[in-house]
Amino acid sequence: MPTFHNPSGNKAYIMNMYTRPEYRRQGIARKLLTILINDAKARGVSFITLEATKMGRPLYENAGFVSEGIHPGFYEDPKEDANIMWIRKN
Repeated sequence: MPTFHNPSGNKAYIMNMYTRPEYRRQGIARKLLTILINDAKARGVSFITLEATKMGRPLYENAGFVSEGIHPGFYEDPKEDANIMWIRKN
């Protein structure tokens, strides 16, 4: 959807993904992420970005996201840097 910062509407941002501890390691986040990526691409989105924790980074890398920077101290509890990650449609 076009916005002031994204006038073409071809960029998506994944804000929050969280899996409760008792449901982790079951492929739930991977499946949800795949659905989000496929839906975005079907809508003509060329770029998807997100900030990832150290724990979440492998999930996003396996989905094709690449780390392109760091937001120092982005997360508060616990205090942690965020990896700025992108996936680009080829």
